[in-house]
Amino acid sequence: YNYQLFGKRTMLVTPQLTIPLAADSVKITFWRAAAQYSSVNSDTLEILFSPDCGQTYTSVYKKGGADLKTRPNAIVAEYVPAANEWVADTVDISSLVKGRYDNIIVQFRNTNGYGNNVYIDDIDIYTRTLPSRLKEQGYLVAPNPTTGLLTIQHYPSAPGLRGVAIYSSTGQLVWKKSYTASVAPGDIPVNLSYVASGIYIVQLVYADKIIT
Repeated sequence: YNYQLFGKRTMLVTPQLTIPLAADSVKITFWRAAAQYSSVNSDTLEILFSPDCGQTYTSVYKKGGADLKTRPNAIVAEYVPAANEWVADTVDISSLVKGRYDNIIVQFRNTNGYGNNVYIDDIDIYTRTLPSRLKEQGYLVAPNPTTGLLTIQHYPSAPGLRGVAIYSSTGQLVWKKSYTASVAPGDIPVNLSYVASGIYIVQLVYADKIIT
C-alpha cells in the first residue's frame, strides 16, 4: 500500500511439486481481492511456473489495474477486502505441463505500481487423472454400483448434451436435469441417496442421440 518503488516485485513461491506424467489436467485455483489507489496507479499480479527448479519461468496468468481489481471504486485508504470482494480464479496449465514435466515450481508474483493492497488466498494446485474408460467412450457414470452418490462425466466435454433423466426399474422418473438453456458441465453430480435400493436406468439425451 505504501511502497513507492515502482517495478519492484514480491514473490510467493511453492516448493517443488510432483506432477504425474499420466495426469490429464493440471490446474491452479485461488481467490483474489484487490483495489486500485487511483485509475492511474496499478499493481500487477502474475502467475508463472518453472520446470527446471527456478532457472526459467513461463507466465500463465497476468492481471493488473481494472482487470485485477475486485472492488468497483478506487480507495486511497489502505484496502482491506469485504467478504463480497473476493473473486475465484482458475488457471489451466494442462497443455503446457501434462506429459512433459514431472516436477514444477509455481510462483505468484506481484509487481508494484504504487497501487493498493492485493490479496490472494486458498491456493490449490492439483492434477487430475481420468479413468481410461471415460477417455475411450467419452462418458462415464460412476461409481456403479453406488450407495447413492454418483457422477456423470464427459471427456473432453459434454457437447450436445441436452438433459439427463434417471428412472426406476418400473419406469418412475426419480431425477432429472435439463441443459436446453445452458452448456452442460463436464462433471454432473447426482444424489440418489433418498431412493430405495434397486436397479436404476440413466438416460443421457443429446442433440442427435440418446444413450441409456
